[in-house]
Amino acid sequence: MQAPEPDPAPAELTDHRDEVLPPRGAGRADGTMFVAFQPAVSPEALKEMSQRVRRWRIHTRTRHDLSELAALINPVVAGWMNYYGRFYRPQMSPSCNASTPT
Repeated sequence: MQAPEPDPAPAELTDHRDEVLPPRGAGRADGTMFVAFQPAVSPEALKEMSQRVRRWRIHTRTRHDLSELAALINPVVAGWMNYYGRFYRPQMSPSCNASTPT
């Protein structure tokens, strides 16, 4: 009886609820690049964050001044940045770009 062949290396390691560990380019202190598995926000969590920002309907809050809007939004976005951006902050870019006015 033959031993089963090992599965090929997964393209994405997931063992965290809101984080994925796909291979990413990483840099050493001397500037050379290498491939590493770094935790980052999952696509599902990014989608939930984007949906929440859309539900705020900021474009309809014309009676609020900027400081009131900032008081509502900043604690939530700061929490996301602290939780999800701890390891690989560039992955947060789509969500952050959606919440910043142009």
